[in-house]
Amino acid sequence: MTRLAAVLEPAGWPSEPVDGPGDFTILCAGALVSFSWEDPGWQVTFMDDAVVADEADRIVATIAGKLAASTGQVARVVRL
Repeated sequence: MTRLAAVLEPAGWPSEPVDGPGDFTILCAGALVSFSWEDPGWQVTFMDDAVVADEADRIVATIAGKLAASTGQVARVVRL
């Protein structure tokens, strides 16, 4: 779990791992954020409306950048 926290916690926002749904969950910017591994990548779900859409997009873009840097793979955000 330490490796997941290092990669999936967004730089620039206070966050901490917590128990919750999915494969990994954090409390970030006052919202529960759940990460579930899906083929071909991570599904990121904001569990409440504590974070507005623009901020959620910036948080996910930051995480995608960390994933790309950590894995050496291209990361692409697909908003659903």
